Amino acid sequence: MTSNRAPQAEQLLQQGITDQQAGRLPQAEAAYRQLLSANPRDPDALHLLGLVAHQVGRNDVAATLIAQAIAVRPDVAMYHANLGHVCTVLKRLDEAVVACERGIALDPAHAPAYLNLGNALKELGRIEEAIGWFEKLCVMQPRSVAAHSNLLYTLHYSQGRSQGEVFKRHRDFADRFEAPLRQAVGPAAGAAGPGRRLRIGYLSPDLREHPVAYYLEPVLEHHDRTGFEITCYFDHLQADAFTQRLKERCEHWVPCTQLDDEALAARIRADGIDILVDLAGHTAGNRLLVFARKPAPVQVTWLGYVGTTGLSAMDWRLTHPDADPTGNDAFYSEALHRFERSLWWTYRPRDGMPGVAPCPAVANRFVTFGSTNNIGKLNPAVIAAWADILRAVPDSRLLLAGIPPGSATQSLLAAFDARGIAPQRVIPHGKLDPERFWALHHDIDIALDPFPYNGGATACDALWLGLPMVALEGEAFVSRMGATLLRHLGLAELVAPDAQGYTALAVALARDIPRLAALRAGMRDRVAASALRDEAGFTKELEVAFQAMWQRLVQPAAHS
Repeated sequence: MTSNRAPQAEQLLQQGITDQQAGRLPQAEAAYRQLLSANPRDPDALHLLGLVAHQVGRNDVAATLIAQAIAVRPDVAMYHANLGHVCTVLKRLDEAVVACERGIALDPAHAPAYLNLGNALKELGRIEEAIGWFEKLCVMQPRSVAAHSNLLYTLHYSQGRSQGEVFKRHRDFADRFEAPLRQAVGPAAGAAGPGRRLRIGYLSPDLREHPVAYYLEPVLEHHDRTGFEITCYFDHLQADAFTQRLKERCEHWVPCTQLDDEALAARIRADGIDILVDLAGHTAGNRLLVFARKPAPVQVTWLGYVGTTGLSAMDWRLTHPDADPTGNDAFYSEALHRFERSLWWTYRPRDGMPGVAPCPAVANRFVTFGSTNNIGKLNPAVIAAWADILRAVPDSRLLLAGIPPGSATQSLLAAFDARGIAPQRVIPHGKLDPERFWALHHDIDIALDPFPYNGGATACDALWLGLPMVALEGEAFVSRMGATLLRHLGLAELVAPDAQGYTALAVALARDIPRLAALRAGMRDRVAASALRDEAGFTKELEVAFQAMWQRLVQPAAHS
């Protein structure tokens, strides 16, 4: 702490900190406000009250309070680092970078500033710079799971890294963090039979307004409760209306933010979970070190991550033969369960999504290409391919969503300008609310899937809203999602093997407006008739997979 206070005020501050760390946020807020009523310029109270506001999702308020703390004490690295984090959440990314860099300048050993700077740079699309800061942080804090997981996740965005390299880095994570925990023995397999349902646990920080939750909801609704008992472990402070919807669709709901990894593993063991499902991988807020303790006899990673966890304790990963062909097994620590009929998820359109609009090129007399993926996926190879497409289709436009204002937009437009594409032909949009985001699809004729990190939820939304999509098929799961979706819909002709073919497909489609209009008119029916929309069928196939995993555990000889 940074200020001299009377003993009573210091005691009040420490009580607020204790309450905040225990998740008793109203009590913490009351303590900080009491301090500020006596001294409105108490920088620690302002800063900590700002963190409370951030924890409950009031990030505009949080940024204002932390900035007020900085105005009083501009020399505290922690204040700047936390302001950088809040600004990143608010998509005020240029401010975030400045704040984090200031924190590092004040204290080159302040690790959170490195982490927050890496995340801000990733959000700006400056992927290699972000990786560099995460790597520095991993050296500085070799035992920080957050540092290593952020690095591993960001590697998937990086152009030109082999599957072997990415896999090795994930296995290095396991050697560092999982190996010391391998002495922890999981529970013995129980006798699940006619008298007892299989107990399935889903663990995630994203059981709220988040794509993971959107894909999980249909499964929770359709689970056969005569054969399966469902527990959700929710690891986030910010619950919302979608959280409540999910809570109503499972039998047991366990908030677990206040449980450390050992305590949460013990709770899962005590709950007698048979199959524990990770929905986060190395994304933010993951609890992979819970899985490393093997609290359940069978552990599965699904839905939230595009690659291996690297953990030996993670038994299975759910995938698809097209997304992970046979040769990919070598790049996973998990055994791969490949769905035969379904993909690796089921798609439920969001409430309020509009219908399919007519093909805009018919009225516009020019073609609009588009992408609604985040800027981190728009690497130099993607920009080069898109510039080639725009040059080959005169008067065409490129409409983009998820492009932060400020330096990110300026750099993106400059990159296209350097390749001969006038800035007015590229139309960037920042973060949009759902209604405006969906409406944007009405102005796009052809969706361009980025590579090597393809679209996932964004691709499904685009297809449902009628957009034909062109995809480049790579080798890793992360680079095969778009191609797998298109093949699943009977549109293999829109899949290219390389950048040259990708460009040629997009150009040919843009030159055939009748075909473009026909594809758009039939796209929703195509998606609706596919297994993507068969929620009950997917859930049944998932349950069959769970049963097979369990039987393999309890009757190994029969499966040898």
